[in-house]
Amino acid sequence: MRRTLLMLTFVLLIGSFLNAVEFRAEKGLFGLTISPNPFEFQTTITVYVSTPTPMFVAIYNDHKDLVKTIFSGEASSGYHQFGWNGSNNEGGFVSSGKYTCEVTDFQKFTSVKKIIILK
Repeated sequence: MRRTLLMLTFVLLIGSFLNAVEFRAEKGLFGLTISPNPFEFQTTITVYVSTPTPMFVAIYNDHKDLVKTIFSGEASSGYHQFGWNGSNNEGGFVSSGKYTCEVTDFQKFTSVKKIIILK
């Protein structure tokens, strides 16, 4: 009896979690991961979008200045991967330090993650 109750509780908790994920995913931008982080030569920015939406992916320095536009346009639903090698919009390379990757859908959602470059 106790095992059945524990299993039922577990199923209800997992079901609630999945419903919360589905609810958030219906809204647009859902996930942002950066790997490896910290990095030396190249990192991969992965964004998950649940429905087609306009999307802007950019890198900013500590002073909130735009360093690099990674993507700007209409994103289809699904996973999108972008590489960044530490370059800036002028074609040069940034120095070691902390940067911020920001992804926005131009409507309600913005995801932000810190990136560290080691050289």
